[in-house]
Amino acid sequence: MSKSKIFVALSIFTNLIFVVTLNVEASSNPLFVKPDRPSQFTPKNHSDNKEIITVERTSNTTSKPPVNTRIRFVAPQTNHARRPAGRQRGGANRGGCPATEKPLAAIVPVTTVRDKPGEDTVLTTWESVGGLTTAIAPSFWFYVPNELDKAPKEFVLQDARGNKIYQTSLVAPSTGRNFQQIQIPSKAANLRAGEVYRWFFLVNCHKDAPSYVEGWIQRVVLNSSLKSQLQKATLPQQASLYAANGIWYDALTTLASLRRANPSDVNLVSSWVNLLNGVGLNEISHEALELGQINANRSKPISQ
Repeated sequence: MSKSKIFVALSIFTNLIFVVTLNVEASSNPLFVKPDRPSQFTPKNHSDNKEIITVERTSNTTSKPPVNTRIRFVAPQTNHARRPAGRQRGGANRGGCPATEKPLAAIVPVTTVRDKPGEDTVLTTWESVGGLTTAIAPSFWFYVPNELDKAPKEFVLQDARGNKIYQTSLVAPSTGRNFQQIQIPSKAANLRAGEVYRWFFLVNCHKDAPSYVEGWIQRVVLNSSLKSQLQKATLPQQASLYAANGIWYDALTTLASLRRANPSDVNLVSSWVNLLNGVGLNEISHEALELGQINANRSKPISQ
């Protein structure tokens, strides 16, 4: 199956599931729809009932990072059963790719979801891979091992209905720049608050079966307390605040920017290692942060 056929199949599959979800929500509980299978994406009807998260732990407080401690990510209270299944790591030797010492990986949290939809059914298990952001045009992060450095790579962003809203091909970086940052241009795609978006990162070692990782992202609205704290905080404090309140993409991007500007700062290195270890990425947490970044001029935004 060609790469284009894979994307067409994914889009048709997602759209069919969305139609089924709308019918179920119209006749049953509108607040929760369980996926029939781990690989299915069952988003809410976002036009009628958006899930706006204010990142508020209690009625009047937000999580504050302890003084003089390492950064710590606290997972938000997210209903992962309503999120699409994903994969944090690419499969070994998948699609004809060479064996790698380190995994192809999405730098995002992963949560194992276990669900028993009804009686006389087996327990289903899948991975929810993704997190929250406050950014309209966020950055996505991936780790590409040296063995896959020269292979063509592609990033795709879809809305909740499976419509492709952004796509870009990566310019292969020089060997050793394993961490890839994909910055979405503000003119290409503006994330709407409350909507769950789906992304794919593919390494096309073989045109018919690319190695890939996939997951989700959701933009959230901050409450006034956390917004005030962030405005008064230094950049290191901002990274800690984002992490302590479950806003993964912003915490990671802020900390990466600090490390890039201060590569010899041992405290920042320790914070980076701690953050990645906290989401199960111990194999790559000690790797040098030499960044390869998408050139926006070579991206291919999808016309609306």
